[in-house]
Amino acid sequence: MNKPPANASHQQQIQALQEEVARLKDFSELSSDWYWEQDANLCFTGFSGMSPEMLRRKQSDFIGRRRWDMSISGVSPEELAAHIRCCMAHKAFHEFEYDILSAQGEVQRFSISGRPVFDAEGEFCGYRGVGRNITNLHKAEQAVRDSEQKLAQIIAGSAVPIFVINCAHQITHWNLACENITGVNASEVLGHSAAWKGFYGASRPTLADLVIDKATQETLDYYYEDKYSPSSLIPGAYEAESFFPHMINGGRWLYFTAAPLLDGQGNTIGAIETLQDITAKKEAESAEREHWQSLQEAHAELQSTLHQLVQAKKLAALGRLVAGVAHELNTPIGNALMGSTSLQLKLQALDQSCNDNTLSRSHLETFRSECHQIIDLLNDSLNRCGSLIRRFRELANDRRQDRYCTYSPEEIITEVLGLFGKQIDSRNVVVSSQIESHTRLTGYPEAFAQIISILLENSLIHGVGSAGNISIKAQQETDQVKFEYKDDGRGMDAETIAHAFDPFFSTQFGQGESGLGLYRAFNLVTVILGGKIDLSSELGKGVTVTLTLPNEAPENISD
Repeated sequence: MNKPPANASHQQQIQALQEEVARLKDFSELSSDWYWEQDANLCFTGFSGMSPEMLRRKQSDFIGRRRWDMSISGVSPEELAAHIRCCMAHKAFHEFEYDILSAQGEVQRFSISGRPVFDAEGEFCGYRGVGRNITNLHKAEQAVRDSEQKLAQIIAGSAVPIFVINCAHQITHWNLACENITGVNASEVLGHSAAWKGFYGASRPTLADLVIDKATQETLDYYYEDKYSPSSLIPGAYEAESFFPHMINGGRWLYFTAAPLLDGQGNTIGAIETLQDITAKKEAESAEREHWQSLQEAHAELQSTLHQLVQAKKLAALGRLVAGVAHELNTPIGNALMGSTSLQLKLQALDQSCNDNTLSRSHLETFRSECHQIIDLLNDSLNRCGSLIRRFRELANDRRQDRYCTYSPEEIITEVLGLFGKQIDSRNVVVSSQIESHTRLTGYPEAFAQIISILLENSLIHGVGSAGNISIKAQQETDQVKFEYKDDGRGMDAETIAHAFDPFFSTQFGQGESGLGLYRAFNLVTVILGGKIDLSSELGKGVTVTLTLPNEAPENISD
């Protein structure tokens, strides 16, 4: 306060003091909504200042009444009693807050400060003070408190482990789920910069700490290597995945996200980090990898075993081939050799008779007759050898099919039955074919004809014998035709069925296809026509062969 000069007149001193009071009053009014005064009885005597309308009531509602004579609220009885005692004791008070209703019945929040006034003799004259209507501020503060409480409740009640730190890296929230996953109680870390205790064995920043510090990529790489990535949803946030060996139960795998918390101006005021326990997932993935590895090893072992079995089967087939070829060719070659040897001996005998002049007409006639027999034997044997070699060549040529077209199975079967007509009639076999004429297949008709021929020959030679029945049926399905070939011959036992499609397997060498028939049929059906062939039989109950052929066979066949 500026004092007037000592030599100033009394009037000048009074004027200077009035100017100083006015100046102080201006400062007081600028810092408040209104200026108030009370008398010695603590009753209001007047209001002034910048915005007395902020009272939201008529000044007359206050004049002549004490503050607590009004209907006020928003304070506890203890707080109100303490304020009354303060006023009765003529003491200064600062920013006493309370609620009062406006003229429209709306709750208003006042904040008042006052100092007691005494006269020259020290007698109490009343109070002077300032007041502010802080309703909007109070509501905003309450909204913030409610929001903070709601956020705290959300975090606390969340099943997702969450912790929050402020810009000073102090933990403000550490929910129950976070306690459970880390084994660290909230009371141990709240208010401290110790988030690391839940995850690491020594002090180091968490991802949330690095987010607050706006850490460089070099720093992030140092702590999390290649296990982190920027969030695609939240600017300034990061996601990471890592194993924490110091956590409970021998360590945990966590997927965690840290994001900045911003104020209204976009300034970072904290960070929130959420955690997801993915230990079970990682263990399942590890178990799946181990299982997959074991499956691969088992598969490799199985493939090796199958390869060995295939090789063994090939060797067995080769053995049957050698035995079959030897058996099939041994008889005609032996007969030819025997015939040629016999012819040579007879020629020697003829030469001797000529040399001795003992050759007679009867000897010559006998020689001629025997030569014809021997030549017939040689021709039969050589024809048999040629037939066997031709069948072997047919087996090699089965994959070379020239004509790919749409054909009628009914017409092909009719043609094949015509070719076998004499054999069928001579054996008193009845063949019935129930194939609808509109049935069509696209593929290799020659292959289909060969399959039917093989089945017929097999039945006539090995099945029905001198009498029996053969039936051929077909059923059109959505994208395939199913054929059923059936005879009522002698049938097969289980061991014969198991080897029926093996190459060079035969129960009667020297007849039919020499163990190649059903093997050829299998290859023609599966490789050439892209279908399936199944065989079922019992001894004495005939044989049933089921052919399932697609409407369109594969067109490109590699040798």
